Amino acid sequence: MKLFKRFWETPAAPYHFHGGLTLPAHKTCSTQNPVQNLPLSATYWLSLRQRDGQWLAPCVRVGEHVDGGSLIATPTTDEGANLHAPTSGIITAIEPRYDRHSSNTLALTITLQADGADHFCKPLPSLDERFPREQLRARVSDCGVVGLGGAGFPTARKLALAAKHLVINAAECEPYISCDDMQIREHAAQIVRGAQLSAYILSVDSIRFGIENDKPQAIAALEKAIADAADPRISLTIIPARYPSGNSRQLFELLFNVRVNGKHAHDRGFICHNTATMKAVYDALTHGRPLLERYVTVSGSEIARPQVYRVRIGTPLTELIAQSGGTTPNSRLLIGGSMMGEPQLNTEVGLTKTTNCLLLLPETKAEPTSECIRCGRCSDACPMHLLPQQLYWYSRQQNSAALKNYRLFDCIECGICASVCPSRLPLVDYYRVSKDQLRTQERNEKNAARAQKRHQARLTRLAQQAAERKQKMQEKRAQLQTHQAQFAAETASAEHFDPTRIQADPQKQKMIAEAKARAEARRAARQSSTAGKNL
Repeated sequence: MKLFKRFWETPAAPYHFHGGLTLPAHKTCSTQNPVQNLPLSATYWLSLRQRDGQWLAPCVRVGEHVDGGSLIATPTTDEGANLHAPTSGIITAIEPRYDRHSSNTLALTITLQADGADHFCKPLPSLDERFPREQLRARVSDCGVVGLGGAGFPTARKLALAAKHLVINAAECEPYISCDDMQIREHAAQIVRGAQLSAYILSVDSIRFGIENDKPQAIAALEKAIADAADPRISLTIIPARYPSGNSRQLFELLFNVRVNGKHAHDRGFICHNTATMKAVYDALTHGRPLLERYVTVSGSEIARPQVYRVRIGTPLTELIAQSGGTTPNSRLLIGGSMMGEPQLNTEVGLTKTTNCLLLLPETKAEPTSECIRCGRCSDACPMHLLPQQLYWYSRQQNSAALKNYRLFDCIECGICASVCPSRLPLVDYYRVSKDQLRTQERNEKNAARAQKRHQARLTRLAQQAAERKQKMQEKRAQLQTHQAQFAAETASAEHFDPTRIQADPQKQKMIAEAKARAEARRAARQSSTAGKNL
């Protein structure tokens, strides 16, 4: 606990958020050298399981040759994004493999064996503000761009929302992670241009960049790029290096003094994108390139050479670790930073679009825990104004109603509450389990409601069909009754038939006689013909 210092007592900006911590940055170790391009891998593993368990459907076959940039998988819902081949090669397998997902379970994975030629498809034509907004948004979707800050939400869907302010998150507040910092230094102009194109799609007149004050080189690069753009919509705000200022909700408080609780940011007029996402939007629209690579930090005390790399999607994590000089036998791997990173048990998995950091730290033993003493430190430090101790108790009780009332889903899982807890309670673990249970419960309720709706619709349809059949039967019965009445009338008429009326009519009698004569003549002719043949 000596590593942490309470920061919320003296705000360093006109606006500030509740709670938070000042943490050792541990970033300079990976930013001393320029970004390196990781050499091409011989094999790429491209998982078809994307954000929040969303699945992609493969659109290639085993044995098929693909060029870099070829579409190899498409989303099955609107929560997913297209997946493209990171290089040219042969699809050698589509089979279950372990992937980077925190559940450490098997997922359908495309294996691409690179041919070494690194041949790419012809890029799509450039698009800019001269084209319809929907055409630009469709291009972003086609190129598989997702949020590269960690959430992985499809960028095209966010660009379809109504908003007043476009917020560009350059804070990168979590310890050890430095890939955004390095990308801003190299591509600030492209990031600013990507923000302008995104603002055009959103039809907003305000573009606000927020960056922490511990990134002087990135700040200088952004200031120059913004000055060169000469766009009055764009402004840059330097915020204090306080965790978790890089979370979008805390960034809204710092930039606008607006707290977003219990609702989506776009309901308050804000859309937030990461700087790396803006670079991907720029590549998709200006150069017609799909999202094939990203910047990744490899860092930690258990890695030989901390470094930021430019890496193709699907690259095995083992190659990243090996390129950095390897690690020690007793290390543990986290995907992400030291506060919100998730343990990764298997390194024989492919890099995903949302993998921003491989953090190698010493293996630690679980500290003994004790009961909550209700000291209140967690609520003092919580940046979301929550009561973590109450959420802890309700999580243990599985009290769904109370968890919702105490805004469990406003928890951003930053880990501050667990960091300051003197009882060493794994609070965030409880919250994650409770969120999963509530999501499952909500999903089951929705499925039950849909099933009930389908059942009711079926009953309505069957009742309608029965009514239609009954109506048809009634119509047929009425027709039958009409026919029966007509037949009865005709029968009654026949019973009262008077043949003398015909006999009394001379004209009819003449016609009958002529008909009989003709019939008799035909009969006689046939008999004569038959007699002649017999002779």
